[in-house]
Amino acid sequence: MKMKVFGVRIKRLRNEIKMTQKQLAVKLKISESAIGMYERGEREPSFDIIVQLSEIFKVSVDYLLGRTNLIGTEVSDPNYNNLPKAEPVNVNVHSSVIEIIKIVHKYALEDSPILDLEKWKNLSQQDIEDINKYFEYVVHKANERTYVKNS
Repeated sequence: MKMKVFGVRIKRLRNEIKMTQKQLAVKLKISESAIGMYERGEREPSFDIIVQLSEIFKVSVDYLLGRTNLIGTEVSDPNYNNLPKAEPVNVNVHSSVIEIIKIVHKYALEDSPILDLEKWKNLSQQDIEDINKYFEYVVHKANERTYVKNS
């Protein structure tokens, strides 16, 4: 299991619905410290806990485990196509935040300190596009440096 991805996603989902570690621990009937260890990637949850988390956050187990970056309940493994789908995720997040999350996944920035989502909620679609263009520019410059260095 990709424990780092799992922990980042659990923490992000918990914060998006303004749930404390203690509240989540009570729902799962486990200790608050266990939640902290899951979020830091220091402990692996049981299968039952993973399923309960997917139900609480209304996301797929695949998403929690890092098998897909789709936030909803879409399943990446075609063998699961015949299983009933859960309701789509409803985290009451502004659409610009969802766009930021897509950019974060695209550039593998899950652990970046710039991801305090509260600061991003008021961004416009144009702001999001500007951020995306800037990331593309930075990546382009990094690729140029790598190309020059290897020449």
